[in-house]
Amino acid sequence: MTSMKREEKKINLPNEFKKLNLIPYFGFTVFANMAVSGLIGYYIDKWTFDNKIIFILFLFFGMITGIYNGIKELVKESKQYEEKKEKEDENAGEKTPKNNTR
Repeated sequence: MTSMKREEKKINLPNEFKKLNLIPYFGFTVFANMAVSGLIGYYIDKWTFDNKIIFILFLFFGMITGIYNGIKELVKESKQYEEKKEKEDENAGEKTPKNNTR
């Protein structure tokens, strides 16, 4: 019984660090989308009206698309972790010795 508790407490550090890597990835995704769309909006606004409305609209559009893409990526990674955990649980269940009664 104590060995079972030890196995449950066992932490896989590389997987935990991979999970923490998603936090800066989300921030970078939002920032990159805002930067690209902000630059596009800036140059279109400079080329046409020069009143900063298009720049603000493109910046807002970049923020929305960045958040959308970041959440989409977080959900995808979450599903991958859940599937991996289910496979590990199934494999752990198969490895336990079964009583062979004849």
